[in-house]
Amino acid sequence: MATILLVEDDLPLLELYESALATSHQVLAVDSVQSALALLEKGEVVDLIVLDLNLPDAPGTVLIEEMASFPEYAHLPVVVMTGFKHLGAQQMAENVVEVLTKPVTISSLQRIVRAALHESSER
Repeated sequence: MATILLVEDDLPLLELYESALATSHQVLAVDSVQSALALLEKGEVVDLIVLDLNLPDAPGTVLIEEMASFPEYAHLPVVVMTGFKHLGAQQMAENVVEVLTKPVTISSLQRIVRAALHESSER
């Protein structure tokens, strides 16, 4: 079972996404960049990050940049969620495998997470 780090500050969305992903994955759900970094600093085993870009304590891109300082997380796949319609994965770090424009449906999120984990396991 894969472990997903879900970073979303909108608590109803965090709970919705967490329950949807928890049907087939272990989910670590946090609401800030600092909370996510604390888990990574503890050495938490994570297979994929689902990350909102607009967070209250720092932009989600800060987490992506900080991941580079941890060898075990430097190439971890990241699925980004954003309210900006014209932001593509090619404009992000190389480990960003997908950029989803909010609102994100549960079925889209589950499909993208499944595909990202499958692709990551083939590397």
